[in-house]
Amino acid sequence: MLNFEDIEGRHSVRLSWNRFIQNLPPVSYKPATCNPPCRAVLNPYRQIDIRGKLRICPFCLTRNAFPPHYKDIPNTDLPPELLPKYTTVEHTLSRPAQAPPVFLFVVDTFGLITFGTMTQVHELGYVECSESYVFRGGKEYTQERIQDMLGLSTTTRSAPLAGQPMPQQASGAARFLLPVQQCEFQLTGILEALARDPWPVANDKCALRTGVAVNVAVGLLEVWQ
Repeated sequence: MLNFEDIEGRHSVRLSWNRFIQNLPPVSYKPATCNPPCRAVLNPYRQIDIRGKLRICPFCLTRNAFPPHYKDIPNTDLPPELLPKYTTVEHTLSRPAQAPPVFLFVVDTFGLITFGTMTQVHELGYVECSESYVFRGGKEYTQERIQDMLGLSTTTRSAPLAGQPMPQQASGAARFLLPVQQCEFQLTGILEALARDPWPVANDKCALRTGVAVNVAVGLLEVWQ
């Protein structure tokens, strides 16, 4: 059984922000994919039948024939994309793709939500110290409840005294979403202090609560103006 954490440490299979992929084997042909509609790329986690020239997709369990350039491979000399030690490979195509991918990032405002067993919304607009709002990862929240807990609903939003401007740290969603030049110090401090999730998790359970984190993000963006 493959040790996924060790493999990620060597090859950055999840493309971690603080790791760079090194020593990639040269692969000068296009990747073999599963039949439509799956189209998963051939990888070390598949099952192969050398004699029958077949491979079984680990995602949809479909049996696929080997591509033409695999027809004579022996069991002792597999191509890099089938070896467990190469969970990341880079294919060099003989001709450029007809429609190359385009990545466009327009970054103006930052917010930060971290999640594990719990989901934390960090208040970047509070400069005195690091402050965050914590949501239970196993609980469902409505958008109204999320906004109420973050102090963003009309009933919980504090109002300034007559004739006084609203302080910056109490100005609605701007407590959590700020231009980078205004929150760079707080953002850097939070990222440098991130640690492993301290909450115990059973071996057969997953600690990540992605759904709650996304739900909280939507609730925050709904009141952003």
